[in-house]
Amino acid sequence: AQEALDVILAELRRLTRHGITQTELDRCKIRLKSSLVMAQESTGVHAGRMAADYNIFGRVRSLQEILDRFDSLSLDEVNEKIAEYPIGPLRMVTLGPSELDIDSDLLG
Repeated sequence: AQEALDVILAELRRLTRHGITQTELDRCKIRLKSSLVMAQESTGVHAGRMAADYNIFGRVRSLQEILDRFDSLSLDEVNEKIAEYPIGPLRMVTLGPSELDIDSDLLG
């Protein structure tokens, strides 16, 4: 648990300071697009997406429109948003048989 916590906090700090890499963005796009396409197989998920679109945009977007938006998303756009909305300060509670060491520098 301690190692996992240390890695998670270090990655959050790295993300806040440096943003993501092109490789990370590419992986994320592939995962999101795959999930979206696979979700079309579920009537409930598809209906939920349509309802959310209608609620947010006032219309239902086509699958192709959503996929095109993912494709057009640039690394600069993502990193600008990360810089605009930094992670932290964090509050943390852990449960378990042993107390975990939390580096206060990583909490923001």
